[in-house]
Amino acid sequence: MDRSRGRGRRWTDWLPFGLIVMLLLAAAIGGGAAFADAPLVVIVRVAALIVIAVALVLMPGALWRRPTVPILLFAALAALIALQLMPLPPAIWTGLPGRSLIAAVATQVGFAQPWRPLTLTPMATWNSLIACMVPLAAAIATVWLGPRRQLPLLVALIALGLGSAMLGMLQFVDASGGRFYLYQPADPGSAVGLFSNRNHQAAVLVCLLPLFAALAAELEAWRADLGWLASIGATILGLAVVPLLLVTGSRSGLLLLPLGGVLAVAVGWPVLRRRLRVRAAQMVVAAGAVIGAALTAWFVHLNRAQSLARLFATDVQAEQRVELVAPLWQMAMSYFPFGSGFGSFAAVYRIIEPDSQLNRTWLNHAHNDALELLSDGGLVAVLLAGAALIWWGMRAVALWRQPATAEGVTLGRAGTAVSLIILLASLSDYPLRTPLVALIFAIVTCWIAVPSSRQSVPRQE
Repeated sequence: MDRSRGRGRRWTDWLPFGLIVMLLLAAAIGGGAAFADAPLVVIVRVAALIVIAVALVLMPGALWRRPTVPILLFAALAALIALQLMPLPPAIWTGLPGRSLIAAVATQVGFAQPWRPLTLTPMATWNSLIACMVPLAAAIATVWLGPRRQLPLLVALIALGLGSAMLGMLQFVDASGGRFYLYQPADPGSAVGLFSNRNHQAAVLVCLLPLFAALAAELEAWRADLGWLASIGATILGLAVVPLLLVTGSRSGLLLLPLGGVLAVAVGWPVLRRRLRVRAAQMVVAAGAVIGAALTAWFVHLNRAQSLARLFATDVQAEQRVELVAPLWQMAMSYFPFGSGFGSFAAVYRIIEPDSQLNRTWLNHAHNDALELLSDGGLVAVLLAGAALIWWGMRAVALWRQPATAEGVTLGRAGTAVSLIILLASLSDYPLRTPLVALIFAIVTCWIAVPSSRQSVPRQE
C-alpha cells in the first residue's frame, strides 16, 4: 500500500514536466510565428488550455494560494485585455482619445452610435487574450514542477533551441530554398529555424549561451566529477552558436551576441573558478573569445556571415525602423491614456501611415514592443510593465548577490540573463509575440521568482 502511494506521488510530481514538454513540442510545431492567422498556432493554444485545465484539477491548493509574481503578472495582463473588450456606452466611447474619426463615420451614414468596446479591433483583441494562455500555462506548470525538478526543464529548453538551430542550418544549405521552412519566411533564404523571422531565431540562439553555462553549473553542483565534462561541452556548444547565428542574417542577433557571451561567462564563472585557478579560468575565457572571433573571421572570409554583411551594408539613418519611431510615438499619444486595444496595431497604423512608408509590404507589428505596448494598452499597460521591470530588477540584484552555490541561484541568474536578452531584442522586433519565445520567457521568469535558499546544494563527489 505504501509503495503504491509512493508511485502515485512520483507520478503526480513529474506530471507538470510532462505537460511542459507537451507545450514545448506544440510550440515547436506551431509557435514560431506572430501572425494571428498562423494555421498551426491552434495546436499551441489547445496544449496551453490542457495544461491550465489539468492544473486547476490536480495542482496543490497551496500553490494556487501563493501564486508567484510571474503568474500574477500574466493574469493581470489577461485581465487588462479582457477589460478592453467590455462594451462602453456611446457617451463614454466617443469621448475617448482617437475615436473621433470612427464616430464621425457612423454620424455621416446616419447610424446611431452603438455600444462599443474600448478596443478598435475586437477580434484582434480576443486573439491577444487567447494568446495569453500560452505564457500563463507555462508559468503555472513551471511553478507546479517545483524548484528541485528544474534541471530536466533546462535540458528541454536547450534541446528546443538546438533543434531550431539545426533546422536553421538545413534551411541555409538547402538548394531548393523551401523544403525545411515551417512558415512562409519573412526573409526568404534566411536560417530562421522554427520561426518565421530571423531576428526571433537569432534571439533564441543568443539565449542558448547562458543556458549552456547554467547546465554546466547545475551538473557540476549535482556531481562534482561532471564539472570538467560539462564545462567543455558548454564551451563547444557555445562556440557552435557563433556560425549558426552569423548565417541567420540578423543584425540584432549579432549585436546581442557579445552580451550573451558575457552573461554566459557570468553564469558559469563559479564553475570555472572552482575547477581552475583564477588565472587559468581567465585564460579559458580568453581562449573561447579568440576561437569565437576566429570562427567569425572564417565565415566572413567564406562570405557566409550574412549578419555581418547586412550590419555593415545598412545605412542606419535610412533604416525603416528608425524612421518609424516618430510616427509610432505620435500614434501612441493620439490614443493615450487608454490605448487603441491589444492587437490593433496593424489596423490602426494604416490610418496614420506616412506616405513615404507606403510600399508593397505592410507592418504587422511596430518592431518596437515598448512603443506598441504604449499604443495598444495605454497608461495601465505601461504601469504594469514598469511594475514587472521593478520586480525583475529587485530579483536580479538579490540573485546576483547570493552565493553561487545556494539552491536556485544558478537557474535564477540564467533566467535574468535570458529574459534580459529577450527584452533587449524586443526593442527592435517582437519576439515575445511568438508563442514559442513567450513560453521560454515565462519559464525563465519563474526561475527568477523562486526564492533562493542561502544553503549550499550538496554535491556528489
